[in-house]
Amino acid sequence: MFMLAEFSCFSVPSVPVQHWSQALDPSNIADQPPKTDAGINAELAELRALTEYRAAALEEALAQRWGIITYLRGVVTFSAASHRNTFLLIFSAQMIGSMVAMHYKRLFARARPSRLDPALLPPIEVPGHASYPSAHATEAMLIALILEQVLPPEVVQDLAGKPAADVGPLRMMARRTARNREVLGVHYPSDTLCGYKLAARLLPLFLSCPTVAGKSTTDGKDGTPFAVHEPVGIDAAHNEPCNLQGLSFFADGLLAKARQEW
Repeated sequence: MFMLAEFSCFSVPSVPVQHWSQALDPSNIADQPPKTDAGINAELAELRALTEYRAAALEEALAQRWGIITYLRGVVTFSAASHRNTFLLIFSAQMIGSMVAMHYKRLFARARPSRLDPALLPPIEVPGHASYPSAHATEAMLIALILEQVLPPEVVQDLAGKPAADVGPLRMMARRTARNREVLGVHYPSDTLCGYKLAARLLPLFLSCPTVAGKSTTDGKDGTPFAVHEPVGIDAAHNEPCNLQGLSFFADGLLAKARQEW
């Protein structure tokens, strides 16, 4: 909870999104969900097509419903007991991702897919809050991006061993978590894509928080630059940069302590 309070009032002047309340602009069409009948109907048609995969994905989707961290531990095994600082880092990220997503859900106030198409018949209770952006997509991708800063480089490589983080196992697991919410019929694809965008924009703010980054003892000269991040793929034509250039962390911060656990 301390991290949540710290993050809520923290800003980073050197990055494009300086405060979490600026992460999405409801007046900017690029940050809005589809509003035309054609756009909405296309998304609903995609969700109807996904229902045939629901039986196969249901058990996994239910496990992800309340257990994003547990599910991502399928890539890297850790717990609060074995890797205390790593767990604190991503648990804080999940709370912050949820808080910010809920803020924007209130602003965009998008109805859930099943309200427009009851034939989707989600097999779970439909959440009472708004649909856009997807909190599961935001939280899962934010956790994946943070773990990329913590874990050895080989963990974020693709299956061919190339340093292509956007198709590495962490982001693939995050995307799978988010896609399963669409299979359940509780999120539109654009909810998911906005969640990815939101996670990328929150990353430099989270990593720069004093508790996470630590504090310099030599006017910044003792800092370690954050690992260079591949942009987050939003769709076939768009990427979202992570904007970590020029930012550093220090030995007394939670990130440095988490790195030492690996």
